[in-house]
Amino acid sequence: MSIEGISGIGAGQVDNIKGDQPLQKNEGVKPIAGVAKGDDKLSVVDKVEISDEAKDLQNTLSNLKAELEKIPDVRPGKVEEAKKRMESGFYDQEDVIRKVASEIKKKIIDVT
Repeated sequence: MSIEGISGIGAGQVDNIKGDQPLQKNEGVKPIAGVAKGDDKLSVVDKVEISDEAKDLQNTLSNLKAELEKIPDVRPGKVEEAKKRMESGFYDQEDVIRKVASEIKKKIIDVT
């Protein structure tokens, strides 16, 4: 099977297909809205309009990202609390070990 058989374009026709060619100048034809004229070429002008709702969402997202940047990755109070519990032997208790193991097991099952 060949590409020529699928697309219907023969090898001799490929050379005739060229992109970005200047359009022929037609006298008496005026450019329509959305078409720019210059250098004897007509080209379509793309235009993008962003809705007010999308602008508001972008602004909200930017604000949220800025707020997240203010939050530290490590909360020193929590770290100190955990250190004190470790030093006191809190995590060596049988019921605490079972509870921690159970929570780890739940998290692993939820992830998979």
